[in-house]
Amino acid sequence: MTLQRLRNLAGRYRITLRVALLVALALTVYVPLMLSAERQAAQRLEELRAEDPQAYLEVLKREEGFDAYLAAFARLRGFDDWRAAPPVFLHGRWRLYETRQYVDDSFAPEPCTPAVRFLEGSVRLPSAPARDALYTIQNAHIAVQRPGASTLSIDPVAPRQSVHYLRIEGLPQGLRFAYRCS
Repeated sequence: MTLQRLRNLAGRYRITLRVALLVALALTVYVPLMLSAERQAAQRLEELRAEDPQAYLEVLKREEGFDAYLAAFARLRGFDDWRAAPPVFLHGRWRLYETRQYVDDSFAPEPCTPAVRFLEGSVRLPSAPARDALYTIQNAHIAVQRPGASTLSIDPVAPRQSVHYLRIEGLPQGLRFAYRCS
């Protein structure tokens, strides 16, 4: 090897060594800094949960999605056990369809029949009187228990922050999809 080649190799190794040291230094500072920021964010979220549960749920829905919101909602609002009141986002009248409707979030079906109505302590299905009902949330599913009738299984579909439609199992006449009436 010539002296010039040795100098070129030494120069390359010095550059490689400098880059490696800079990367190691950056990681030594960056990783602990990011871990600290993540711990602080988790701590602030936990404080928000204790101080303002509704704001906590809204932040959780926005940051982590509707499934995370639904699990936290069930814990905070007591829906891990059976309750007479439907979850607030389920309460009201929903138009039923046999097939999924490909519509935007502002869709409000008119007329609103056939419909299912979720009310305090009851549920009303199409062509039937209102029946007593109890509601619970388990594993991102809502169950509606009706004495003397089958239990309805409801999956809220929320691709964004609000429920777009419901997928319901246990309804008569093949009706499986529900969209909120205006």
